[in-house]
Amino acid sequence: GGGRAGGMGFPSPPLSGSAPLCSVVLPSLCALASSSAPERGAESGSPGGWDDDQSGPCMALETLSALSQSLPDQHVLTVVMGHVGAAAASGDAAKVTGALRVLGAVVEGLSEALLPKLPELLLLLRSALTSGDLELRRAATATVAEMAEHLQPELAEQHLDQVLPVLLHVLQTPPLDEEGMVAACGAIVDLCHNLTTDDLAPSLAVTVGTLSHVVSTTGGTSPDTRAAALAGLGAVASAAGDEFYPYAEASVALLSSLMGDNGGCMEVRAAATEAMGAVLLAVGPGAVPAAVWERALACAAGGFSLGGTELREAAHRFLGRVAGALDASFAPYLPVALPPALEALAHIGHGEEVGPYRRAVHTGALEEQVASAEALGSYAGATGVAFLPYLGGSLEALDAAVRDPAESLRVAAVRS
Repeated sequence: GGGRAGGMGFPSPPLSGSAPLCSVVLPSLCALASSSAPERGAESGSPGGWDDDQSGPCMALETLSALSQSLPDQHVLTVVMGHVGAAAASGDAAKVTGALRVLGAVVEGLSEALLPKLPELLLLLRSALTSGDLELRRAATATVAEMAEHLQPELAEQHLDQVLPVLLHVLQTPPLDEEGMVAACGAIVDLCHNLTTDDLAPSLAVTVGTLSHVVSTTGGTSPDTRAAALAGLGAVASAAGDEFYPYAEASVALLSSLMGDNGGCMEVRAAATEAMGAVLLAVGPGAVPAAVWERALACAAGGFSLGGTELREAAHRFLGRVAGALDASFAPYLPVALPPALEALAHIGHGEEVGPYRRAVHTGALEEQVASAEALGSYAGATGVAFLPYLGGSLEALDAAVRDPAESLRVAAVRS
């Protein structure tokens, strides 16, 4: 194990003679990382929910994360599991909170090595997620979110009955800060990506009900949280397929109201637009009245003129999914759907000069262009010969996208 990630994107060989280093350095890092609650923020991108600041605990967590991806797995695992076990045996909520932050920081690096330990770790996490201690619940939620991202498909296939109920409990039992709610919703999304209809069926009603409640709760619920819950609802619909039919009417009504809210938050409107596409694709054209489809299509198309790459990206994804649901019946909408996609791809150039090369730069415009490229393939596949008048312009746009320095855009263009 080890050596999966290093600087500049190249693998790092496991450090030789690392056992003495682990036995001396890692316990000290674990202790420092657990010593106090790191500062959290809505923009945090660090494993375990900690911010990228210069405090001692945060720097220790960063170091542990980096070492877990370069040192041999077993050396790091032994120290971390010992630290978590000692904290759990102490019964001290503060110590368990710190230990779970440490665990969250090393999940990605130790993904394979942690799989055999999941049963005992999930027992501890289940207890923490239902705790009355808010800091402990925050740390546990962030750690489960890391596991949902990096320990798949095993977590979904073998431990769904232990994980999903407590994530729903987190969403049903305030208070929990925005970061915790977003993490819980994100974990549900990652689980759904690895679930079948049969897996999800026993929990479908409570999952849809919980996420819909979070979306509908405007007072005291942040736009980020509502958007995350909408992403969860869309992921549930995609995983459930036609089993989502009993929930389609209520879900479509909720999403339609958010899609058409011109005075509302653009982030929420974008998330509702994308979720609506997932729901309509899951249940098919016969599940909702034609007037609902027409309104949803009009709202999505209207998003192209409102500004903001996030809403335009969601509109492309929505239309791509609707094309998949309607097949040849989508042909009349090509004059509406295609021009914005081709316009987005006409402004390719996501890079900065580095000597004779260009290096990819991640932007909101890039995300929109990835969605546009994917949508072109969906439109062509759904409408067949009706797409022929647009084939030349689409191929020209995709040819330019294939040469872009951004890998995500190149992959989307090749697939289309």
